Amino acid sequence: MRLLLSIFLPVCALIFSIPLKSQIISGEAKNPNEISIAVNHSDESQIVVGANIAYLFISSDSGQSWKTRTQKSRLGVYGDPSVYCNSKGVFFHAHLSKTKGKGWPAWFDRMVVQRSRKRGRRWNRGTGVGLNGTRMQDKEWLCGDENPNSPYYGNLYISWTEFDQYESEDTSCHSRIRFAVSNDEARTFSEPVSVSDLEGDCRDDDGTLEGATGTTGPSGEIYLVWAGRNRLWFDVSKDGGRSFGKDREIATLHEGWTLDIPGINRSNGMPFLQCDPKSGRIYVVYGDREGTLASVILLYSDDQGNNWTRIGIGQGGGHAFLPNLSFNPRSGKLGILYYQLNADTSLIQPVMCILDKNMKSSYHMLDVPFSPPGKKIFFGDYIDIDYFGEGFMGAWMSYEERKMVVRIARVTGTS
Repeated sequence: MRLLLSIFLPVCALIFSIPLKSQIISGEAKNPNEISIAVNHSDESQIVVGANIAYLFISSDSGQSWKTRTQKSRLGVYGDPSVYCNSKGVFFHAHLSKTKGKGWPAWFDRMVVQRSRKRGRRWNRGTGVGLNGTRMQDKEWLCGDENPNSPYYGNLYISWTEFDQYESEDTSCHSRIRFAVSNDEARTFSEPVSVSDLEGDCRDDDGTLEGATGTTGPSGEIYLVWAGRNRLWFDVSKDGGRSFGKDREIATLHEGWTLDIPGINRSNGMPFLQCDPKSGRIYVVYGDREGTLASVILLYSDDQGNNWTRIGIGQGGGHAFLPNLSFNPRSGKLGILYYQLNADTSLIQPVMCILDKNMKSSYHMLDVPFSPPGKKIFFGDYIDIDYFGEGFMGAWMSYEERKMVVRIARVTGTS
């Protein structure tokens, strides 16, 4: 495939036999899922974790204790949480709307971004983004430019999917990737632009364009990646998000982005990406199935996405799925959080893989495994990880005593 250097590199693994202890942070929250975590890197005592449908779990002591908040907004709150903290310690919570006077799915008519300057304890009423007639706005993600040398330092970015008509099988209905910018800490947003050159269908399946996530480069570049039409797509903006270039196909999704994992009602292979702010190396992680088992794949590029190197992540023996990643600029290491299903499909093990710049890796089991929840329980579309100190903090869903809970664990990254 043009623009893709498809070299498979083996990863040397150091496997830890004793699982690292985690903690439940979700208290009495009812079946939380789709986890997003943000650490205030100017004061790492402050951490916010978001979960469906409207939960925020807030810590002011580096994760030792947690308080649960049910988020409220003048535009409604209905899941797909994305939390982010900028270099000034301001937290942001993006989510779907639940517009008054409309039924499902018409109430998903915009994204909503809320801001907290109070350690996540108090939030503003929210700003709507992307309202476009009756079209549905879905599956958003936040990122920002935290490089003081960038001409776009301090900008907040949001990317998402727009459906002409959700779940429609009409071939005249399409999906596309949209993008908007705020340069005033989510008080206002720019007029959205369409990023994707090709459109997808509206079925909320493999042919739909979904899972658009972003990161920024050393000179203010904005990189976006998303899934759809059995491909991973990558695009770049060099003018602060006013325009994007031509979409690049960077990988084939052999089973599409909807993966069938035993005991899970739906697991997607949607991509996430990060960038080393010093070297400019871009990392993309996603899920795929090429053959019998689902696997986690890492791509990295040292030339702004023109060529990519491919690495398989995982220890083998069963399905590996639902990955996310974070780059730690302090240590120069990359953390990847994912689930590993054992060979007889009876237990799911949360795992964190940490890689240095030479792609030497260590694998860390995160607490005890759990049984799959079954096909009738919504498990959620993503888990999350952020850097913390010299290491990483992961947040994921676990199924215990017939209910979903949120767990976190810190890996120091010194091994």
